Amino acid sequence: MEGNRLKIIIAFSFIAILISITAVAAMAFYVKNILDNIEKMLDEAFTGNFTDKHYDERRMSRLENKLGRFLLSNSLSKKKLQSEREEIQKMVSDISHQTKTPVTNIILYTQLMEGLLNNEEEKRLASQILNQAGRLSFLIQLFVKISHLETGIVNVNPCLQPAALLLEYIQEAYNGRAEQKNIHMSVETTEEKAVYDLKWTREAVGNIVDNAIKYTHSGGKIKVYVKSFEMFIAIVIKDNGIGIEEEEQAAIFNRFYRSQDAGQDEGTGIGLYLARKIISMENGYIKVKSEPGKGSEFFIYLKKS
Repeated sequence: MEGNRLKIIIAFSFIAILISITAVAAMAFYVKNILDNIEKMLDEAFTGNFTDKHYDERRMSRLENKLGRFLLSNSLSKKKLQSEREEIQKMVSDISHQTKTPVTNIILYTQLMEGLLNNEEEKRLASQILNQAGRLSFLIQLFVKISHLETGIVNVNPCLQPAALLLEYIQEAYNGRAEQKNIHMSVETTEEKAVYDLKWTREAVGNIVDNAIKYTHSGGKIKVYVKSFEMFIAIVIKDNGIGIEEEEQAAIFNRFYRSQDAGQDEGTGIGLYLARKIISMENGYIKVKSEPGKGSEFFIYLKKS
């Protein structure tokens, strides 16, 4: 009797163990299935292929359901953002196209009119119209560039190349302007290389050099050279111009910001903003050291590899 009872207990214990093992296996399979589904959903989301066709909440756990709703919402937001970017691209292209011809015509007609005028006052007024039309053309081009960068329409494509290409551009493009203002500008060559997009980095470095010429008085000096560090090179633009107050040095990179010390000098407050935008897209950065009345020193850091 006692032996039979022991056998029954062992049998029930064995059945209980089998049930437990089966339950654990079933739970493990269920959890694995959920994790596999979640991994698949995330992979589809990362590749941009997650759509409502892949999403059936009736066959999902609560966790999968919540994740699916989140990913679907995120996917729709991404598509909406892309659509808005395409609309902005179209609008910017339209504005650029619609304004280019009228401004070009204003410049052309004013140049022709200026050649026909004999009165000095009329010539002066025509010259002012020409200058303002040229400024308007420059601003339109600048706004288009910023819009393209901010909306991702234009991508910066950095690659490893000699930094001397930038220095040669600065020498050719800005030395004449410096001489016109009686400013001595020296550009030192280098054999260093860096990772950057030549077209857009020319724009960034050129904007800072342009500011150096603009805010340095006649008889001043500007020096452009390269310093090498372990992971970066720095293109240094040093002048002995009006300088920048310490509390303004962070603000000068904000869009449309202009220092009160700039006075009547022409400017848009966009050049430094655009420069920082471009360099940051190349995984670089810009620093500035300055003291009012003693000049400024800008450091444009570009990665070596």
